[in-house]
Amino acid sequence: MRHSRSRGRGTIRALAPVLVLVTLFLLASPAVGAPPPAAVGKAGSSFPVLDLAPADVALTVDGIPYPRVIVQGHLEFVREQAAASGDPRSFYEWGEILHLYDTAVERVLGARAAWEAGFRVTPEDRTQFDHYTLESTPTYLQTLYGGSMQAFRWDADVQILMKKWMVYVTSGRRDVSWVEAGKMMTASTEEFTTWDAWLRPAVRRAQIVTFPERLQRVGESSPRYGILFLLFLGAAGLGLWLRAVAKNPRGRDLLRRWPWTAEAVHRRIYPEGARVVVLLVFLLMMGALAFGSSIPHRNLGSVYLWIFWWPLVPFALFFSARSWCAVCPVATLGDLVQRVPGLGRGRPPRLLTVGGIWLIEGVFLAVTWFDRSVGLVSSVRMTLAALLLLTGVALTVSALYRRRTFCRHVCFFGALAGNYSMASVVELRPDISTCKGCPREACRVQEAAETLPDGCPMLERPRALAGNHDCNVCLTCVRSCERGSLALRLRDPLSELAGVRRPRLAVALLAAVLVGVVAVQNLGMLEIAGIVERRLREATGLGRFGASTLIYATALTLPLVLLALFGRGDRRVMALYGYALIPLDLGAHAAHNLLHILGEGKSVWWVTASLLGIASPLDIPGGHPGGSMGASLLDAPTIKALQIGLVLLAATGSFVVAWRLRRRYATASVSTRVGDPAAAGGRRLRVGALFGLIAVFTALNLWLFSVPMALRH
Repeated sequence: MRHSRSRGRGTIRALAPVLVLVTLFLLASPAVGAPPPAAVGKAGSSFPVLDLAPADVALTVDGIPYPRVIVQGHLEFVREQAAASGDPRSFYEWGEILHLYDTAVERVLGARAAWEAGFRVTPEDRTQFDHYTLESTPTYLQTLYGGSMQAFRWDADVQILMKKWMVYVTSGRRDVSWVEAGKMMTASTEEFTTWDAWLRPAVRRAQIVTFPERLQRVGESSPRYGILFLLFLGAAGLGLWLRAVAKNPRGRDLLRRWPWTAEAVHRRIYPEGARVVVLLVFLLMMGALAFGSSIPHRNLGSVYLWIFWWPLVPFALFFSARSWCAVCPVATLGDLVQRVPGLGRGRPPRLLTVGGIWLIEGVFLAVTWFDRSVGLVSSVRMTLAALLLLTGVALTVSALYRRRTFCRHVCFFGALAGNYSMASVVELRPDISTCKGCPREACRVQEAAETLPDGCPMLERPRALAGNHDCNVCLTCVRSCERGSLALRLRDPLSELAGVRRPRLAVALLAAVLVGVVAVQNLGMLEIAGIVERRLREATGLGRFGASTLIYATALTLPLVLLALFGRGDRRVMALYGYALIPLDLGAHAAHNLLHILGEGKSVWWVTASLLGIASPLDIPGGHPGGSMGASLLDAPTIKALQIGLVLLAATGSFVVAWRLRRRYATASVSTRVGDPAAAGGRRLRVGALFGLIAVFTALNLWLFSVPMALRH
């Protein structure tokens, strides 16, 4: 009885961090917060709308149509301004269209809220508005409204009502004219933050349908071939250098080739010192997410996470395998919890050790679905809530089970990292001949690795390490090995995929699903996405959430169906096919992330400068400086060319893996070669079908990257 009570108290202590973090999750949820100002007064009639033909509507907001001529006129004006500036490359057409749609939604929602609260447009307001627009600029009506006085008058009333509502939301004043409202708006950061706190929940509740196909578009300018050539030379030089080092027997071990790396490991600069730095940055991000601006591109935590760290993930996994997992701040907090006496000593259950790979893949897909359906990236508070929840789960698992059980069997990032790290240019491997006769148990016995202080945090046996999937390159085993058996080496990044001995179906299925994940993330940034979603809603009667969920489920299921069809339903063949898809997955994911890195990269410096008190364009109140591409490092056509080039390079890698598998299975069946003698009658590898599967997925990615995209921040 006493033992059961102590176990109960231990469980309560272990769950306490989770209960606290779940409470913080609920408090940080966007559904919980200060309500918008209460409506004052009753409207005597419904909100005025224009009677427009379907072809004349650019978007609807809760059924309120917005004229196409207004969006088209402002698009033409911005296009002409960019051409007159002498740098037409600064104009990113689809980004400007997205910005105009956002502005239209803001106007309609603000004006309707003002109307329902009893605000009205007076003759004096209209006279003042006409004075500052039609009278001051003779071409105003024709340039921005295509000569339509009806559209101008309606939009003028909408703008007047929205300006009055902005003043009411930010200062509580009601009885002001349009001119007085303009004078009261000081364009301070506090005003925009207050307004955004009202606007964002209103946008989430609204039913918005866009019609981008009704706008007249123009072609984009050509890429900057000089920059592309320099980047190509740099990439080619790096590739040749890596190949030369990997082929040199003396230089392959980086710990011996560069003694300072071994020194950093033995002096605990890596990973311990790096963990401290990363943890401090993580805490800074969490503070910014909790107390900083609710506007994503102004919040340091949101920018660091979604524009800096997450876009760099596929590149980091390619060049350094799962080394991020060694310094991950969430895992570091879990390690600190395990230092509490009595915690973190349990052995993970079989459900995790055997089925953990399916669990983390399921969690990964759930997270990407949540982002696709709800818009995690575009919400600062939801990002905070998600990180709090992730940290809470990590602390709980670390309090209950040994070592990095969370990283290996629960963390959703582990699914992605495990797959991509198998295509990395580095590997940590033992020298079996050097290990012979070594009595060190932590390298040989799984139970010892779990319990001894110098055991592998990822619950691996270093002496038997043969793959990158579950190694986080923390180099703990290197520091503990007295014989110097382990080596950190450069290698051919396709060697592990083509030489896999026991392919796991779960890894292969995730590789196929990742094709759909990247595709649906790209689709969500295309102008055609609104068209597809709208037509699906019209055909099925689903709401916006249901339609986006259906699109996501279809995007994940279709690659699995194709994998099964091309593999003829043979699990062993499907497993090998999936491994051949991993280079294409990695390249397509990296290409997708290039738009965030190169299209929004300046934001990282801007939020850092604001933290340091250095002037930056973010000091200008309002939206993103310079339009939707104001933070770009390169223009859109050049980024697109880089994306397509990266996809083609990755597809080449997948074809090479397929060709090597063909040579490997030229004389023996798949069943025999993957170590399943009982199924010796299995099918031979049909490399033609594998080539066809890779070609289909490559064509899909090339199409997705060839059409205009818009940023999500």
